[in-house]
Amino acid sequence: MIILDLDGVLADFTTAACEVHGHPNYVSTRWGFYEDWGITTDQFWDKIHADGDRFYDCLVKPFWWMNDLLGLIERADDYVIMSSPSNDPAGYAAKKIWCDKYIDRPVKLIVGSEKHLLAGPDRLLIDDYDENVRKFRAAGGYTLTFPQLWNGNSGAVDNRGGYVSDRLDNWKTYISTLHEGRVG
Repeated sequence: MIILDLDGVLADFTTAACEVHGHPNYVSTRWGFYEDWGITTDQFWDKIHADGDRFYDCLVKPFWWMNDLLGLIERADDYVIMSSPSNDPAGYAAKKIWCDKYIDRPVKLIVGSEKHLLAGPDRLLIDDYDENVRKFRAAGGYTLTFPQLWNGNSGAVDNRGGYVSDRLDNWKTYISTLHEGRVG
């Protein structure tokens, strides 16, 4: 089973957040990028929440690679999308609305922050947040840090497709061996 992150992997949350905050040309190279603007975490989220449904419905767009990535993942294993919500209850619904709008196939969606609780030897997390990856691996799961400029895998951003494809091939080999060991 693959657990696939939404924001930063399929959905371009960062560009939308920069636009809402009046920094449409800002290029994020670190996780807490809004601190470069001299604002707090609460101020960052307050402005996004004030935008209401418009934020996910109109501003957060899919990355250009989304459909190719989903194709690679579907060929590798069953998957669910798991996305961390903000502290605004409307954010839960926004994730589902976004998936229904932009993903042209049925998806299983889990909204929650504690991805490591789903870790296991037969689970792969694909996420752009280094801390989620670290916690998932520490809890016994297999991980793939999706290349983004703001994470420890930024060196692979120019070849995301090849990188992910290679890692998914490794996953298929690993999971096949794991299942053979259970049967034998």
